[in-house]
Amino acid sequence: MLPYPDIDPVLLHIGPLQVRWYGLMYVLGFAAAYLLVKYQLKQRSFPELQEQFENLNIALIISLIIGGRLGYVLFYNLGYYLAHPWEIPATWTGGMAFHGAAIGLFVGGLWFCRRKKIPFFKAADIYMVTMESSSSSDVTEIWSTSLTPAMLPGAAVLEGTIDERECNGV
Repeated sequence: MLPYPDIDPVLLHIGPLQVRWYGLMYVLGFAAAYLLVKYQLKQRSFPELQEQFENLNIALIISLIIGGRLGYVLFYNLGYYLAHPWEIPATWTGGMAFHGAAIGLFVGGLWFCRRKKIPFFKAADIYMVTMESSSSSDVTEIWSTSLTPAMLPGAAVLEGTIDERECNGV
């Protein structure tokens, strides 16, 4: 069994503010996606997207954050958030879902492309390459916050989430 790395989820304290690894990985993912798409646009002829590139990026970032948060609220903790709806926007307390973010990106991208008359699947083809650069934030959250146990032989068992004996029997 691989040992669990003990990583503090907070990278840096600046007064009362905290810079977390997860937030840093989001910023790095957004920056990498921006640079990769910008590079691809220089290689291709896609004037509809080139004109709206900056605006689409902003729409996608907002869609990702809203979708990720709503995915977490709906799929993982709906009862709690129905009782405490004012806490739904509190992303700083944790709780984003990759599949919610993917749905948010799809819906936000489709809406924006239709509104601006950009061929959606052509734009999606360019942006899909960037998904791996931003999905590292999910791995970072798992390692820095002990969210999910791994159940495969040779995988890491995250402390406080599962009895190690359960993994030995898999």
